[in-house]
Amino acid sequence: MLFSILLSLAVLNAQASRSAELADYSSFVRIASAWGDVSDDVSTLAGLNVSRNSENLSFTDRLPASGIPARFAGLAALLSAHYAIGLDVALSNASGAQSFSGIAPPFELWPYGINYSYGNAWAKDALLIESPSNNYSALSSATLVVNASGLWFAGNMDRSCSSWTDYSACLSNCFNLTLVLVDANGSVNRSTCTTFIPTAKNTLHVALANYSSSGWVEVSVGALPTLLNISFVNVSVATQVNFTLPSRAFRVYLPLNLSVADNYFNASKKERLRAA
Repeated sequence: MLFSILLSLAVLNAQASRSAELADYSSFVRIASAWGDVSDDVSTLAGLNVSRNSENLSFTDRLPASGIPARFAGLAALLSAHYAIGLDVALSNASGAQSFSGIAPPFELWPYGINYSYGNAWAKDALLIESPSNNYSALSSATLVVNASGLWFAGNMDRSCSSWTDYSACLSNCFNLTLVLVDANGSVNRSTCTTFIPTAKNTLHVALANYSSSGWVEVSVGALPTLLNISFVNVSVATQVNFTLPSRAFRVYLPLNLSVADNYFNASKKERLRAA
């Protein structure tokens, strides 16, 4: 009789332990799923694709843009409906709770303190790569590809360094950039000027036109803390910025904390909102 009781207790304890393990796993899955959904959706709704492969990092973008804050507000409503039972998803910064419609750039390349941002926030009137800590030397190389939509190069483009306003030859502590411009006809121009003094501003102005309109794209390198500034008039552009970093130990964050709490199992996760 005693043996039967002890055996029953052992079985009950094993079942309780198994139930606790399943509950913990269920909570982990719920939190991880919500976390992944938000991290993935923020970049997607911002119209930005951030990808990484070993030491290589790539930002693929389209500028200008409209309606992005409204998309973030829609994301909040979707999360509320999808995770309504027992799961709280919230954003915060140093000032406290933030609404999803208040998500704002920059995307920070950590631990190097290099920011990927825009002119006029999510309107994307310009593309900015900034190094507030002047830590640009972490970038062993950078490539910028700019595709202009609807317009083509107005005349032959000068690919040499002489086409850059205020250009001076760089001898040390240079910023190395490969610049490729593509117009609506698919014509490709690759600048032969690849080394820059980042403490000075170097600007390339590229005129564009079609049969009924004209516009331009400007690419500036420097002056720090600005590393790159891509601006444009009367044209939309698709851009790709590729960086090669010293190691694969990097992250891309937005300046927000994402908190996911499972009220059923008293479990939570709170970290910076990550894009890559």
